[in-house]
Amino acid sequence: MVGSPQKSFSKGWNFSAALLALLLLAPAARAADLLTDREQAQRDHALDLMNAGPSDQGFAKDHGEPRLALGWIRSALQDPDALLRAGDALWNAVQDAAGTSLWVATAALLEAGETPQVETPTPEARDTWEGLEPVLAEALSHFMEAARRADRLLERAYAGLTAEDKGYLAASALAGSFNAEDDEATRTALAELGVGRAELDAVLAEGRALDATPAADRLLGLVGRIERGAVLEAGHIFQSAVAELAARARTITNWPAGNMLLVTDLGKVRIAAPGDDSYSDRALLILSPRGRNTYSGEAGVANGLRTQRLSAIVDLEGADTYRSEGLLGAGSALFGIAAVVEGGGDDSWRAAFAGQGVGLYGVAWVDDLGGDDDYEARALAQGASVLGVGVLQDHAGNDRYDVGLQGQAYAALPGLAALIDRAGADIYYAGGREPDHERNPDRYLSLSQGFSIGLRPFAGGGVALLADLAGNDIYMADVYGQGVSYYYSVGFLMDGAGHDRYSVHHYGQGSGIHLSHGLLVDLAGDDSYQGGILVQGAAHDFAVGGLLDRAGRDTYVASHNAQGHGMNNAYGWLLDSAGDDIYSSRDAASTQGIGNTGGDRDYGSLGLLLDLGGADAYSCGAADEERRLRPLFGILYDVTAPAAEGAP
Repeated sequence: MVGSPQKSFSKGWNFSAALLALLLLAPAARAADLLTDREQAQRDHALDLMNAGPSDQGFAKDHGEPRLALGWIRSALQDPDALLRAGDALWNAVQDAAGTSLWVATAALLEAGETPQVETPTPEARDTWEGLEPVLAEALSHFMEAARRADRLLERAYAGLTAEDKGYLAASALAGSFNAEDDEATRTALAELGVGRAELDAVLAEGRALDATPAADRLLGLVGRIERGAVLEAGHIFQSAVAELAARARTITNWPAGNMLLVTDLGKVRIAAPGDDSYSDRALLILSPRGRNTYSGEAGVANGLRTQRLSAIVDLEGADTYRSEGLLGAGSALFGIAAVVEGGGDDSWRAAFAGQGVGLYGVAWVDDLGGDDDYEARALAQGASVLGVGVLQDHAGNDRYDVGLQGQAYAALPGLAALIDRAGADIYYAGGREPDHERNPDRYLSLSQGFSIGLRPFAGGGVALLADLAGNDIYMADVYGQGVSYYYSVGFLMDGAGHDRYSVHHYGQGSGIHLSHGLLVDLAGDDSYQGGILVQGAAHDFAVGGLLDRAGRDTYVASHNAQGHGMNNAYGWLLDSAGDDIYSSRDAASTQGIGNTGGDRDYGSLGLLLDLGGADAYSCGAADEERRLRPLFGILYDVTAPAAEGAP
């Protein structure tokens, strides 16, 4: 249950991280946890028919020299089953609604290292909560103690950066997403956020330079001064404290008769009386028992460029509105930590720019506990991070998610982004804002729905996870979406149940692009996959991409370079474990279990399409029970029923 009291795990962090790392980096001979024994045996038999084995999945793909690249991501290029083990660990972690397991997984996956220990000094004057009932006063005291510990960790984490350094990094993270070069509103919003004109001009000038190396060196040099372990530990402490406060507050029946404003050393604390209110100013905490409230302006925004690097909202009941016109909306953190617990009701979350669980060099965590909710933002929203942690959890209801780009689990540089939806029939849409000028001028970039990206060729990326646990869901993206990544990154989309529909045009549905990993897992239901190019278990250029569908009558439609396709020294696979399925494509020569040459390179690719049950139809002309070798190092492998005991 969200809101259960949680202790910081600073003393056990390193042990937990090491334990999970051992799981992820176990030898390839260890069973891939997302695959059943039967699925793994059939896959290995398919490889054997090609005179290959599981170890041949790990042909050389780690050819870059990126900075900040996570070690396990590099290793997984040589052991693709490690990606399955990481996916299994994350899927298990998100079953814990309180978030503790996800924090443990995050610490391990981001290789946080040694967790710093800090002492929290006793304040000269204790907090006084006059007029509050003892239970609420005690809850606030516990919250303040944790908040001060988190603040001390943040002070240490950012000690190596000047105000100008932070402004430059903020501009680097935000200017491109919102077209500051041409959009005066964005430049104004950056200034209001605390970004100086000199820092913004420097970033814009670097964007026009022919040589990107100096800019990359400056950026990576500055982010290297951030103690990421301290940021993660502070984030866990503060998020857990806010969840605990929410749990304690739900037991209180005697709320103040009128709204209260309390001033602490970390900012304002607003305690509301029952009723409808509006909040827009910066605060450490806004606590509301019930009502139809509106949050706008700097409410719920942690902005370390200003004075409020910790910010929380706890709203226990009511259909509420979260509306922001500034660059960051509620549930945003920039060099700080933001946490929101929204207790229920049909809520409206609308951000003119970013928000709803975005951590920029910091941590943002949003829990919406119930209701049919509506989320909308321009970019960097709904679980997004840039060298931080951004989490949005929606616990119940039929929800709608709409983002222009870079959202619904988007991670850049080594961070973690997660959108976790636990129940309901949900709709996810990403795109419609930024045309894909380079490849598809009539299409739009999505960069969403489980997408992570590094800074090619300079730096690796992080981990992005869109996890939907139940319901008949619709996923719509255009270019880069639905379990895809780019350059030393990992993107996951994992759906636990329901009859789902997926659509993407280019790069998605379990695709790895340029030394990267992508994975889509659907565990149940009759599903439909509509795609264009390099989709449905595809990989390009020293990458790994996979799609696992465990059950149901499924339909796969693609254009070309899809459905178990490896391209330019990559490994792409599609495994459908059961059901009567249809596979259709426009180009039989590049789909349905195709490996190809490496171009001018000395070796090729690997492509697998495995269907392990049911009566199936293939546009390439394959039949049930056929094992068809395909060019070059590819196979279409079909069985209609589970193998007999002891048989492949």
